Amino acid sequence: MRLSIDTRSLLPRARTGVGEYTFELLSALFSRDQKNDYFLFSNSYGQHAQPQPWRQANVHYRAKRWPNRLLNASTALWRRPQLDRWIAADTASEPDWFFAPALNFTAISPRTKYILTVHDLAFALFPDCFSRKMRLWHRFLAPRRQCARADIILTPSLNTKRDLVEKYGVGEDKVRVLYPGLGTEFLRAVPPSAGTAALVRKKYRLPESFILFLGTIEPRKNLLGLIEAYKLLQTDSGFGARNPALVIAGAPGWKSREVYRLLSQTPGVLYVGYVSPADKPALYSLAELFVYPSLYEGFGFPVLEAMAAGVPVITSHRSSLSEVSADAAYLINPYDIADIARAMKLMLTDNTARDWHRRRGRAQAEKFTWDRAARQFMEIIG
Repeated sequence: MRLSIDTRSLLPRARTGVGEYTFELLSALFSRDQKNDYFLFSNSYGQHAQPQPWRQANVHYRAKRWPNRLLNASTALWRRPQLDRWIAADTASEPDWFFAPALNFTAISPRTKYILTVHDLAFALFPDCFSRKMRLWHRFLAPRRQCARADIILTPSLNTKRDLVEKYGVGEDKVRVLYPGLGTEFLRAVPPSAGTAALVRKKYRLPESFILFLGTIEPRKNLLGLIEAYKLLQTDSGFGARNPALVIAGAPGWKSREVYRLLSQTPGVLYVGYVSPADKPALYSLAELFVYPSLYEGFGFPVLEAMAAGVPVITSHRSSLSEVSADAAYLINPYDIADIARAMKLMLTDNTARDWHRRRGRAQAEKFTWDRAARQFMEIIG
């Protein structure tokens, strides 16, 4: 079997969530399969040297020297070039499958089977949480048309599958849930050493005791609600003297001016910015508590990462978060500030509850491995 795979998300040096998904899934897939042929496609005008992280006989690299804007515009307006045939021009024959690990500007000929991953429908369900530029980008991306063209759609959760069926009218039998995995750095038996943790604490100037949020700074993450809940917690006379700080970590996003204003005006709130993947396990392990009150997620990696690090987790009862965390997280209504504050107080003061959620969280996180995801992917494509 011959599979062409869109690996454009691997071009940036600092990989995004889609880039991490692509890299981890393919790494697990190639370690299991040395029989089928894989052709990895990417394009770039300024960076023609395609990343080649896998060196094995059945993995082949195909790079095209086309600017992204030109390829995107051509695909959106004329549905050309057809990527499967474009790649086939450099190979002996056309692929059996074309795999897109995320929605992108993609055109595929009718004779090639198309498998597409749709991570979430936040752009369709929460348009106000996106900038005008991002809404326009998704419009030209034509996700409904891509879903109609796909032979199989992969989703990271049952929740995203339901969203596709309800929002786009996609047939249920066309959508397969393929749960992603956690990186080995989170699932290894040995936690970060005391020395590593101390270096991370110093690097990000972390206080001795803190509540942690980690995610992109954007409206859907509900950081305004989290900060208001933290302010409410500070006024609770029964809270005690511990009074941990609230550390907000994550790359700057969009439409978040009010978040930055509020966190700068709230005592005890610290924004540490982007955290490198190598530092994440130690950062989680240093936290007293991880709180993720997002309004909507297609999966929710930070929740499982924190659980794997042995940190008690509070998260929303909405979208995929309750599905992924099962009974291992303390679930809250993200629109109820008092509910978030009550949950934080409970998790910080009730040692029995903390220990129970810590144990259950670790067990839940261990269910999600990339090897399992790769095995399921191979079963799906036959």
